[in-house]
Amino acid sequence: MSSLKSILATYRSQSQTEREKGGYFEELIRTYFRTYFRFADPYSDVWPFADWAKAHGFSAKDTGIDLVAKTHGTEEFHAIQCKCYAEDYHVRKADIDSFFTASGQKPFTLRYIVTTTNDWSDGKLIMAYGTGKTFTSLKIAEEVQICPRDLAIAA
Repeated sequence: MSSLKSILATYRSQSQTEREKGGYFEELIRTYFRTYFRFADPYSDVWPFADWAKAHGFSAKDTGIDLVAKTHGTEEFHAIQCKCYAEDYHVRKADIDSFFTASGQKPFTLRYIVTTTNDWSDGKLIMAYGTGKTFTSLKIAEEVQICPRDLAIAA
């Protein structure tokens, strides 16, 4: 079993609630974005959404965004959604609707969905007309190729 699979198995078996499991997974992904060179280089910081919202004058209520990353130089904000599901779970549009609604507004300029499922290769990209499906699918293909096999990150 890989290290990541071992960590996820521990989260799944020892967390008392889904919220606790999700919190552990969010912190893991925050650490990943802050330390893995592919993400650490472009980002100056990565916050839990509530901390970012409070510091930047936004409502800290749960909007579906879990983490916010700030880019070096351009000072853009990128929204990150973390989903710690079972490996065989099929992500549904309803699972990420609130994330797309919240992250589709200013000040966010890019979105990431990080999930523990294995269904992305067979999944569907569901986006409204004129919102950049082709560009997004190319970014997904690019990101999946550079990330560890057990962790799919879709932009």
